[in-house]
Amino acid sequence: MYKITDRPGRFFALLVIAPLLVRIGHNISRTHPCDGAVLQSLGLLLFTYELFWISQTSSEMILLK
Repeated sequence: MYKITDRPGRFFALLVIAPLLVRIGHNISRTHPCDGAVLQSLGLLLFTYELFWISQTSSEMILLK
């Protein structure tokens, strides 16, 4: 029987994907200001969302047979 959880995906989104969106948005903001602002906003929103769920919810375990 295996126990799996959604925590690794949430930490990956918090530590890799959200900062990557902010960085890419910053890099393209000179040539495409609207697109850069959207990517930076989405990165900050994703960071806030994942940080909230990691800190406020318990780890949901799924048992696989």
